[in-house]
Parts: sequence; structure tokens; C-alpha cells
Amino acid sequence: MKRASRKLRSTPAKTLMYIILFLVLFLAIFSMLMIGIASGNKVKRAQETLANSITLRGPAEGEAGKSCTVYAIPSAIVEKFIDSNYVQGYTMEAGTYWLDPVDTETYISEETQQRLKGYLKDSGMYTMTAVGTLDCAYDTYFLAKGYRIVEGSGLSYGERGKYEAVVGEKYAEKNHLHVGDTVKYKMEQGTIEYYKVSAPEEISFKIRGIYRTPEVYQSDSVVNDWHNNLIFIPLDIFCEYSMKALKIQNVGFNTVTVYLKDTKSVEPFIEETKNKIKIGSVDDVVQTDENGIRSSVKPMVISQQDLESGEWSYQLIRNKEWYEMVAKPVEKLNRLIGYMIVGFVTAGILLFGILTSLSVKGRKREIGILLSMGEHRKRILGQFVLENLVPVLIALVFAALCATPTAEYFANRMISNQAEKVEQENEDLSGNIKNALPTSEIAAYESTGVTVDTDLSIEWNWKIMTGMILGILDLFLLILILQVGKITRESPASILLDRK
Repeated sequence: MKRASRKLRSTPAKTLMYIILFLVLFLAIFSMLMIGIASGNKVKRAQETLANSITLRGPAEGEAGKSCTVYAIPSAIVEKFIDSNYVQGYTMEAGTYWLDPVDTETYISEETQQRLKGYLKDSGMYTMTAVGTLDCAYDTYFLAKGYRIVEGSGLSYGERGKYEAVVGEKYAEKNHLHVGDTVKYKMEQGTIEYYKVSAPEEISFKIRGIYRTPEVYQSDSVVNDWHNNLIFIPLDIFCEYSMKALKIQNVGFNTVTVYLKDTKSVEPFIEETKNKIKIGSVDDVVQTDENGIRSSVKPMVISQQDLESGEWSYQLIRNKEWYEMVAKPVEKLNRLIGYMIVGFVTAGILLFGILTSLSVKGRKREIGILLSMGEHRKRILGQFVLENLVPVLIALVFAALCATPTAEYFANRMISNQAEKVEQENEDLSGNIKNALPTSEIAAYESTGVTVDTDLSIEWNWKIMTGMILGILDLFLLILILQVGKITRESPASILLDRK
């Protein structure tokens, strides 16, 4: 060890050069690996929530794109829609039903109160109460929309009979609520005529989890507040309580979205659905006209005669073009990163091999002298390992510390142009939603498509990155041991007499 430390001090320029070389190499490998993991996760999420999802929407009365009323989907139709072997999860959103808190208050920001001054009180429609959004594919929905659990846990797929709920962080903070607390609500139903029907019966839920609203909605206080007051409850509890409390035969839903097992299931599922439900149209969430101008899909309008007769047709909405817009660039980035990782790892193996070979062979005579002096082979090997390992370890530590900011910088640079394009497309499609919107209209806006931002979530994956570090060290030691071990097996005389 003393000899190794003296050797390192006697060759500071060489040691520094090794550290810089290894630092650049490791930083490139770690950064590319982190970008690859993040982009891979993003592609997987986009496939699960966009490419593999289909939304069912009710028929509309009026003129599409202008003033029209979209009718709720009866629960009987919903049951037919989700009853398929292709479906692995589903989300149902009931925008005309509210759960009005009994002993707590909903969260409304000061900005929203100023913007909607007078409207909140007089409308009777925009109450900002906890909205009965149903989620039996909780994890998929949260991944799609960007919600994050900050306390407790979520609902499991297909959970039944549990009076448990997941509430918003802002709502919980305002009322000092935590996981395990019980909250009471009364059911309210908004009607097409814009008045509310209230039920006297109360329902209690035990808080199972608390979620944080995604940043994508925080640019608009009204939309953000609406999301802060969502409440996620099991489907069967919602339907049972709604029908009993409001004395209704059917519960209607704004939209129902199913998440299929894979992309190959989309077409067979659509054909299967057409055999069970009368489908009037199958549309993409993004519509492109003959001039190349994109817009959000419009509701499917049916005649007054069909509405009155009950011969309703329903609209299926898929996200193929939206997926092409927001996910394809990340797919390309993911493939590019894969090639770069292979290139850097290959370069690293070659660099290790060349440097250790030059280092060991350049000191072959030194090894021969040490052997002739009776130095044990293991001690010689240990000296060389320590000398060469120190620069590698220093480079690894600095590379690990710098990997996350480096990965974030390069990821943003590599995808910045596409991010700006997608952001502009999203603004064009969504339109200006800065005006005050009733809850049902916000729900309709949200149902037009799932927003997938192009920012990559760069995080240090301890399992993968630790495996990579250990793999690098193992590879380094293997190459070094093979090089030194080969020489130390020779006799000191043959080493010293070798003119090479």
C-alpha cells in the first residue's frame, strides 16, 4: 500500500489524466443510462395511457363545436363496455355528481375566488365541492394524468365494498386531514338545467391516501382547484349510494376510458365493442382537416328523433395521433440513447484494456525485479490494483455526483425543440381555458385527451446504477488481474532477460 501511494504521488500528471479520462467516460455512461431509463419509462407510460386506451363518450344534442349538450352514459352501457378480456383497467368520470363535504371545506385558491367573484355564490353549479371521480384503474389513471401519492396508498384495481377514499393534498391541508381520518359527504347532482338536486343521506369515507395535483394544471387556478378537490372512491360504492340517495335508476358517466393489455388489442377491442354497443363513430382525439389544421375531437351529434326514441349511438375516441405527437420523439430519443450506451460501454472496455495493458507492460521489468527480490505475487497484484483503482474510484464518485444534472441538461437539450412543438400543439388543441368554467365543462375539457408532457423525469435509479458501478469495477479488476497475473506467472529471470 505504501509503495502504491508513493507511486501515485510520483506521477500526479498521469494520475490526473486517468481521473479525467475515466470521469468523462463514466459521466457519459451514467448520464446516457439515466436518460435511457427516463425515456423508456416515458414511452411505456405513453403506451399504457395513450396508445392502449379507448374512451367512450355519449351522444350530443345541438351543433358540434358550438353549443351542444353531451349526454351521460348509462351504467348499463358502461358495464358492457368494460366487460372484455382485452381490458386490464378502466376509469369512469361522473362530472355531474358531487360529494359535498359535511364537516370540512373544499379548497379554493384566492386567485380563483377573485376571478369567480359572485359567480361561485350565484351559479349553484360551480361549487368546487369534491367531485365524484371514479377510478378502478387507480395506478394507471394516476400515471396518465401525473398525480402522485404523498401520503398513504391508492385504490387497487376492481376493489369493491370499501368505504375508503383518496383526497387532494390542498383539501387535506385546509382541513388538517391525514390518512386514517374519516370524512362525511352528502351527494349532489347537477342537471342540464343548471340546478342541483341534493340528498339528505350522508356517506362516510376513511381516507386511504392523499394525492398531489400534477404541475401541468397549475398554470390555470380554476382547473387546478378543480383537480385539488377530486375524490377517488370505489365504483360500486359510488353507484350504490348515488342511486339510493338521489332515488335514481341509473348512474350516468361523462366518459369511460379503458386501458387495454397492449397496442395489438386496440382494433379487436373496437370490433368487439361494435357488436355490443351501437357505435356511431370512431374518432381520434386529434382531428386534422384537409388544410392540415389540428383540433380536438368534437362530440358526436345525433338527431332529436334518435334521442327521444332511445336509439342512442356512442362515440369511441382513441389517442393514436396524439401519441404520435407526444411519444414518438421520446421513442426516437430512447433508441438513440440505447445506441450511445452501447458505444460508450464498448469504448470503456477498450479504454480499460488499452490503459491497463500499457500500464502493466510498461512496468514489466519492475515486476521482474520485485519477484526476484522475493516479493509475493499477491502483494504485487495488490499494489497494481490499488494504484489503478484509486483514479477509477475518484472518477466514479464524481461521475455519480454529476450524473443527474448532466443527464437533465442533455435530455432537455435533446428534446427541447420537440417539447416546444408539443406545447404549442397542446395550446392550439385545448384553446383558451382561462375563462371561468363550470365543473362539468372542465371535466369535458379534461376528457378530450391525456396530457403527456415531454419533460423527462431524471432520477437516480439505485438498483440499476449500483449494478452498473459494480459491473464497471468487476470489469476493471478482471482486466487488471488477467494482465498482471499473466506476467507474474513468468519467472523473474525470463522477465528481466526479455528485451521487449
